[in-house]
Amino acid sequence: MLYPFILCFMTENTIDIKHLSPRKVFSRIWKLWGRKHLTVFITANILMLIVAGTTALYPIAIDYAFQFLADKEWSNIILIPIVIILLTLIKGGSLYQQTVLVNKIVHSIIADIQTQLYEALINLDLNVINKERAGGLQSRIMNDVNLMKEAMIRSCNNLIRDLFTLIGLIISMLWLNWILAVAVLVIYPFATIPIIFIGKRSRSLSSSLQADLAQSASFLTESFTGARLIKSYQLESEQTSKAFNYFSKLRKLFVHLVSTRAALEPVMEIVGGIAISLVIILAGWQIISGRSSIGEFSGFISALLIAVGPARALGTLNSVLQEGTAAANRVFAGIESRSLVIEDDKASVLENPKGRVEFVDVSHSYSDKETSALRDINLEIFSGEHLAVVGSSGSGKSTLINLIFRFFDPEKGKIYFDKKNIKNLKLSSLRKSIAMVSQETSLLHGSVYENIAYGDKTATAPKILDAAVKAEADHFIQKLPEGYNTLVGENGENLSGGEKQRISIARAILKDPALLILDEPTSSLDASTEERIKKALKKASASRTTITIAHRISTIIDSDRIIVMDEGKIVSIGNHKELFASCYIYKKMALLQNINS
Repeated sequence: MLYPFILCFMTENTIDIKHLSPRKVFSRIWKLWGRKHLTVFITANILMLIVAGTTALYPIAIDYAFQFLADKEWSNIILIPIVIILLTLIKGGSLYQQTVLVNKIVHSIIADIQTQLYEALINLDLNVINKERAGGLQSRIMNDVNLMKEAMIRSCNNLIRDLFTLIGLIISMLWLNWILAVAVLVIYPFATIPIIFIGKRSRSLSSSLQADLAQSASFLTESFTGARLIKSYQLESEQTSKAFNYFSKLRKLFVHLVSTRAALEPVMEIVGGIAISLVIILAGWQIISGRSSIGEFSGFISALLIAVGPARALGTLNSVLQEGTAAANRVFAGIESRSLVIEDDKASVLENPKGRVEFVDVSHSYSDKETSALRDINLEIFSGEHLAVVGSSGSGKSTLINLIFRFFDPEKGKIYFDKKNIKNLKLSSLRKSIAMVSQETSLLHGSVYENIAYGDKTATAPKILDAAVKAEADHFIQKLPEGYNTLVGENGENLSGGEKQRISIARAILKDPALLILDEPTSSLDASTEERIKKALKKASASRTTITIAHRISTIIDSDRIIVMDEGKIVSIGNHKELFASCYIYKKMALLQNINS
């Protein structure tokens, strides 16, 4: 089988994570994705200033209220409720619009980041994708980006709006009583020491938590996609035990992170309590000595109490920013990751490809294996030829095919397609010229029609139907509940193995490639259908180069040539009769399958 073989051939080729500071992270977000929202961002900031300004005017209104009450002037007293109602309306409307605009900006940026991250990850080498595991990659796109979103929203709401509000309230306090204001300003900075420490600790814990979330997501993905295996081998208890271990580890990290975050609340409460106590003592002394009034004190204490909310929000913001920064570093690492298969700037397009392939002194090995997967391969596959590849598991058959697709590059040697080095060809052009039908059939969630149409996105409906007919698929498709519009489910779960195989064959026929690669495509079919598919494949491969990875000798007896591979080398080449007579490995395989000369 071709795909299970694709391993992580370079252990160092993982997605490396850099550790940028929050300032650098958010500066980068703004430069790459935020600038286009400048007008909306400025509007949101103006609204935040209005919110801050109206909030700062409340304490002053209270001060005037006490003065007017002391003067017993009804005409002035009635103005205060009107002013407060107006301030409330202005603040409420501005707050609503600001919240909507900020969320609009942030969610737009998040969608751009997720799209760019997905594009970077899906274009990675197959070995890197397999090494990172599907659940881990999903976690980067969903969990990590969501943490970034929370940090961005909190930054706009707290760092900007609450900071403006706090500044406005400080101005109000200074205007009301500068001595009390200075006393408060001396005390509150002491809270920054634990805030900085807790923020750094939160960042470290969040980074560990995101890594464990990625591992848990991978475990869950594998569990549900491998549900049949788990049930057939009665592994439910073992998997549940593993799940418990994953979730227990997450629980401990979550509790630790929440405990660290929660430490900020008492810090802010204690500092706030000390500030209020000091204000009461100083204000009491001023009022008794006649240097201040009850109205002034009421306005000041109102400003101080209102300021507690924004101050607490700003205090806890550092923890959220650090967690968002840890997540952003993982996201940026994904976006910056690049495939080792690099397309040349001057790469050309294949014109009327013929499917001629040549290997020249090709060798390749995997870093996690001591032996070479391929050693000094020299092979020419002629246009229109049907070549079969046989050999034991691990002999290098699949590596040979992966190199033709340029899923990765060989360590040594060159590969030519139609006499052109594949490194000098556009990847899209090369892969468009090749189609593969594998024993492991892959279908994407969508309709039967869509899955066949992936072979040629420009194909008309008649061409798609014709491909289905040639693949012996039309008959069963017509019987499906919605015919060609029937959804196949995740990885084709709504179809049988044979049905999925025939859709895969139809897709390959529709692609009309110069080179057709078959990896035991009839292995999941019953005897009668297999015979029909063989005929269809024979017609489909008549005018094109065909390579068959063979496990059953009976499927490749009629091939033009058969190459026998062993331990990464081509040990013999010939047709069935020649190999049966001259190659011990081939003859042994044939006899074990009750096939003679």
